[in-house]
Amino acid sequence: MTASIYKFCLSGAIYMVKRKEAVNMKLQSITEKQIQKFRKYFVNEEKSNATIEKYIRDVTAFVKWLGGEIPRKERVIQYKERLIAQYKTASVNSILFSLNMFFEYAD
Repeated sequence: MTASIYKFCLSGAIYMVKRKEAVNMKLQSITEKQIQKFRKYFVNEEKSNATIEKYIRDVTAFVKWLGGEIPRKERVIQYKERLIAQYKTASVNSILFSLNMFFEYAD
């Protein structure tokens, strides 16, 4: 599977979002069912409850911000810019990491 890679750089940290047409969601919006499968995956991987809840909270906030739109590269970049304006670098990196974990899982 050929996928482009977009790098988000903040304070030396690099986060990648793999993308085809729409980040890696195959031209569809993110559904609650996908988020719950994502949660179940990390439960099965024996991640801590706090980690799982953080990932879910970050993905859910992104989905809410998208308002049902398809998560295209341009929208992800806009969201990143919004985060940078609102949060400290460490928090932005943490949120982007959660989103990247979801995109990687969904790929």
